[in-house]
Amino acid sequence: AFPGRRTATPPRKEPAVKNLKIGARLGIGFTVVLVLLLVVTVTALARMQTAGDLTYRLVNTSIKNQRNVAEWGKLIEMNNLQLETAIMVSDPAVAADVAERMKKVSARSTELQNDIETSLRNPGVKEQFKVVKEGRFAYLAVRDALFKAKFAGEDALAATVFREQLKPRAASYYAAIDKFAKMQITAADGVAASILDSYASPRVILIALG
Repeated sequence: AFPGRRTATPPRKEPAVKNLKIGARLGIGFTVVLVLLLVVTVTALARMQTAGDLTYRLVNTSIKNQRNVAEWGKLIEMNNLQLETAIMVSDPAVAADVAERMKKVSARSTELQNDIETSLRNPGVKEQFKVVKEGRFAYLAVRDALFKAKFAGEDALAATVFREQLKPRAASYYAAIDKFAKMQITAADGVAASILDSYASPRVILIALG
């Protein structure tokens, strides 16, 4: 460079977009908007599908199971009351009638048990249901022993079995059912929260995109 001579500044390059014609710019902008709308639409549809699936599960599984468990608990209470009647009566015919009615109630309990078991998905709830089934098996075994003693005319033995074995088994069985019911409620609350989140997510995306 020569002294005193100013170096020419190279011309600044204009952004490529500015060199485009107005129609091309509008086309690019319109394409970007369409892509954003497509992304939002696909996301919203996916989240709505998830919410729909969860809602179906909540109504047809979680809430249904809660109703079934509530009915099951009432049946246990009913049979316990009938069992106390069977212990107190001295007429074998009355005891036999009570036993027959209890079998019908137990058959309904078995239906509820099978219906609930086929729909369980939560691992923790499944484990607790195993405890419920074990408790029921032990309860029914002792109950059969009680009626065997009753029908054999061994009223004192039947009373002892009722007091020392069946009542503790019944209490344990009912406690397992009660815990299972509470776990079902917690699981249903989790599903409901997921549904609300599925509906809220698309709304947040729409707001963010303006």
